[in-house]
Amino acid sequence: MGQTIKRNLLTSVWVGITIHFCQLVIFAQSCGQVEYQIIATTKAATLEKELNEAAKQGFRFEQASQAFGISTLTVLLLRPLGVTTDQLYEYKALSADNLIKQKQDLLANGFVYRASFIHSGLSLFAINRSISPFLLWERAIGVPPPSQDYELMVEKDERKWPELLAQAKARGFSPVGVLTDTILLKRGEDEAGVAKREYRLLSTYKISTLEKEINLAGQEGFHFVTSSFIPETLLVREEQAAQTQYEYKLASLGDSEKAIKQLNTLSSQGFVFRGVTQGGAKAIMERSHTGPSPINPQEFKVLQTHTKLSLRKELKQACVEKWKPLNLNGGSGGFILLLSRDAKI
Repeated sequence: MGQTIKRNLLTSVWVGITIHFCQLVIFAQSCGQVEYQIIATTKAATLEKELNEAAKQGFRFEQASQAFGISTLTVLLLRPLGVTTDQLYEYKALSADNLIKQKQDLLANGFVYRASFIHSGLSLFAINRSISPFLLWERAIGVPPPSQDYELMVEKDERKWPELLAQAKARGFSPVGVLTDTILLKRGEDEAGVAKREYRLLSTYKISTLEKEINLAGQEGFHFVTSSFIPETLLVREEQAAQTQYEYKLASLGDSEKAIKQLNTLSSQGFVFRGVTQGGAKAIMERSHTGPSPINPQEFKVLQTHTKLSLRKELKQACVEKWKPLNLNGGSGGFILLLSRDAKI
């Protein structure tokens, strides 16, 4: 299945995070029927500790920041209002290097993969491929361990990816995480479903090239699944009688006002937010041409703050106005939170 696990890993799935600050931020904010909590720290060990402490209060991991460049390690958790304080989940943050050593223990205790992040103070422009990412694992307490297995496929030559993915598929594995030069594979109970899926990996540092290639793949029925910090993007195509075609637009999130305008315009045209790429710098918007009708148009809002107090204040007001967190970035310049709600018609 390619090479064995190495130490030359760099980035992660939807969580390409670099760690720089010495700051810990924890606060909870109610939003409708859901209460959110944000943890921002610089250490993987602290992240694991704070995640488990929050879990004891009924919170569950929801998403992690895909911050561009140097950033804190920021994650978003949630729980329904009125939930009991019984701990329902437990978390572990392990380096990719330790996955092989601790895999059997993880599987025996029912841990499943949730996200990845970089444990480094390096910026995008100070790349050091000796840095290994950490993988975040979650288990539901009191629930029997699911039937599953994980493998890491390491291959620098992207020309070999199709063959290696086909070999993994033949053994019942499908990709669940994309890291630089590395793919995290999972085999579970849905082996029949895996046999009906075809995956494709795109690799480019240029936004214009990515937009061109993802649209060409979309015409063949492939749609976006996830991306690494840079440069990989994972797509999937389902076997079906009438092949759905997809169109993509990549919207910059660098300028809040321009981002909101572009996202709202695309949503009114039938595009749906699917995720981010380039370390959270670009939003991936998708439109289906031959599939089901799109969901109700959404409108977007960007909260950009420098402190936890200002973020708390703005998120509180946004919740009153029925906005819901969509994507969180925590960086050296503060926090950027993308929200959405049903558009007013």
